Amino acid sequence: MRKIRRFLSGEELEKRIIRYFQRPHRLGITPYVREEFSSHCLELTTNHRELLVKMREDSMLAMRKVIFVGESAVGKTSLITKFYYGEFDSTYMSTLGIDFQLERFVVLNCEHRLQLWDTAGQERYRAMAIPFYRGASTIVSVFDMSNPSTIASALDYVSIARLHSETARNSPCPTFLVGNKLDLLTPYEYRAISEQGQKMAREINAEYYEVSCKDTAGVTKLFRRIALVNFEDHCAGIDIPIELNPIEKLVSRIFRLKNPSSGPKRSWCFLH
Repeated sequence: MRKIRRFLSGEELEKRIIRYFQRPHRLGITPYVREEFSSHCLELTTNHRELLVKMREDSMLAMRKVIFVGESAVGKTSLITKFYYGEFDSTYMSTLGIDFQLERFVVLNCEHRLQLWDTAGQERYRAMAIPFYRGASTIVSVFDMSNPSTIASALDYVSIARLHSETARNSPCPTFLVGNKLDLLTPYEYRAISEQGQKMAREINAEYYEVSCKDTAGVTKLFRRIALVNFEDHCAGIDIPIELNPIEKLVSRIFRLKNPSSGPKRSWCFLH
């Protein structure tokens, strides 16, 4: 049975408020190399916030879907639980089929809501999870840093998720490769597995992260980064109306008066 999240403290709420552009875990291993919010995103959140509100009011667009994929027992559920509930549960319980949580962030004073979908890694549930990949806005592929064999399957999970999530997109789906259970490694083991993970991230063009579910700060940074990249991707899909300057408005009005058969003309157009 799903637990009920306790009332979030001021500190927990602060984790969900993003006022600045957080840099990636490793700057050299990410396709999202931007170090500040795009001018398009800033323009939307500053001068056209009503567009974001309108998008949020649409039930089909209000929630952005983030899917967590990976082998069984790599820690997908533990990552979501750590951020959502603020707790680490060392008792392992395999996810049966699919589960999700709703999370709310505030990015540049704009509400940004995410669905965090936790998919089962067991073979018998994989086919069941595939339909839920459709419409995903972000893919998070998790592997166990203490079990190198789980890295190889990360590529397969990303390939399948992208195949089903990018059907309606005109651009690649933002992807994260996350190495979990960092606390279980010796320095020697870490160097070897980290190199493999970084290589894999480059191959699948994903942003690379290393975390431990016992480390609150590391998990918080991961989810804030996921929300931030997702928000930028969301803004990129919204066209900003361009207002005509006074002279253009006058010319447009004179043209309509001289050509009444041309019908009413809008005083703005959309960028494409």
